[in-house]
Amino acid sequence: MDIEKIIRIMDRMENSSIMSFQLKEGEDEIILSKNKEQAAVPSSPQTQPTENPARKEPETPSGDYLKSPMIGTFYAAPAPDADPFVNVGDVIGKEQVVCIIEAMKMMTEIKAEMPGVIEEMLVANGEKVEFGQPLFRLKRG
Repeated sequence: MDIEKIIRIMDRMENSSIMSFQLKEGEDEIILSKNKEQAAVPSSPQTQPTENPARKEPETPSGDYLKSPMIGTFYAAPAPDADPFVNVGDVIGKEQVVCIIEAMKMMTEIKAEMPGVIEEMLVANGEKVEFGQPLFRLKRG
């Protein structure tokens, strides 16, 4: 299954009211679902959703972010005993591999979309990540 096709499906799903999606092509199968907490649906047309301070997003520091293009498990290194692809303070180039995300037992190398300096790693090795979740904060260079 083509990763670009999956990304296009995830983009369209994110901008729609669809909560889950399943696609099977031959032996390949993908199941996508939105985080139900993010989808606020009013209980009736007369009620308006109110802002819940407990669910308010934390303030994020300024800078550019490298975000996850998919749902999966974040790995900072190519193997458990290997050095990480990048560390805080590293200068990276566009298209440089910065991590791996495992989804459905497939390892996908994630490449930087822009050059810069890694200022902060925002996820831990082995942590589950969502589509669009910031992985690294960087200073464009």
